[in-house]
Amino acid sequence: MWLSNRARDEVQLWSLSQARLDGDLVRSAKVGQNPQSLALSSDESKLYVADLGELGVQVLDASTLAPSSFVMLNAPVFDVAAMGDHIAVATLNDTSGLPCEDDSDYVGTQGDGVFPI
Repeated sequence: MWLSNRARDEVQLWSLSQARLDGDLVRSAKVGQNPQSLALSSDESKLYVADLGELGVQVLDASTLAPSSFVMLNAPVFDVAAMGDHIAVATLNDTSGLPCEDDSDYVGTQGDGVFPI
């Protein structure tokens, strides 16, 4: 079971027993500030983390929890869903949701709404 632990700013993977919702912590990793929802890519290689405090989506290697990339959205992100080769996010304000003008990690055309994941 994947868990977003907002109090510890961590993502955690837990093993579960068949009969009860308890188990052992398999691995954890610090991620962002106030992580919210999680989404696992269809091939289970990437874990997407809605990062409320960092204003974007953290992308982690699902097997190691090592950071892979960060998608700056310039808005608080509360929810993330993986849909094939795309992600959908829910943000809270009236910002455009596009990266900041000075975001050097953004490789697309400014304003196209397509982010590398």
